[in-house]
Amino acid sequence: MKIVVIRLTGGLGNQLFQYAMGYAEAKEQNCQMKIDLRGYKKYHLHGGYRLNNLKIKPAMLTKREMLYFPNILVRAINRYPRLSLYLKRFESEYFPVKNKEHSKSIEFIGFWQNEQYFKRYKNELRKIFTPVNLSSDVLKLKERIQGQNSIALHIRRGDYISNHEAMNTHGVCSLNYYISSVSYVKRMVANISFFVFSDDIQWCKEMQEKYLIVMMKSTMLKAIVRR
Repeated sequence: MKIVVIRLTGGLGNQLFQYAMGYAEAKEQNCQMKIDLRGYKKYHLHGGYRLNNLKIKPAMLTKREMLYFPNILVRAINRYPRLSLYLKRFESEYFPVKNKEHSKSIEFIGFWQNEQYFKRYKNELRKIFTPVNLSSDVLKLKERIQGQNSIALHIRRGDYISNHEAMNTHGVCSLNYYISSVSYVKRMVANISFFVFSDDIQWCKEMQEKYLIVMMKSTMLKAIVRR
């Protein structure tokens, strides 16, 4: 039986992109999608697999099926790029998948951070990308956000500070950058409230004096909210 396999890696954001791409490809090829979680055996950042917090019940790749998609091939191809017997590497931001009308199963490995891969199914994906079992604190925060003119500001530091490789690759924005951005939006939009989500609350509180930021907590995220 033909299946589309999507290998997950990274944090929640990357997992959403990867799942959406696999979902769209399975729809296009009229077959079942399964997810491959082997990448998390040695990946311990960002809380591991996170899609179980959403209304998603994907089929997992079985041990028997894993024999058809062995890790040894992926490791060899990553180490020796010329070995493209089973895997093709695309570096462009968007590269349409061609020659999909075949009987063989296929595994997609990548980040797929472009809506062109799945935008035709965006309404379906929005429905299933819905959190489950939200706490009362989170529901109250949700009502507060929806009840006013709100902007969500995400400030990621965490591993971007502690992990030198991540720091060199991605870098972080300065405090002045965020302060300038908030000031600009305030000049452009009246009666706006900023809801700031971060993994480094203490650092974000440096803006507290200027913008009267009040720290709030939820079960899933730490948040600071400007009134």
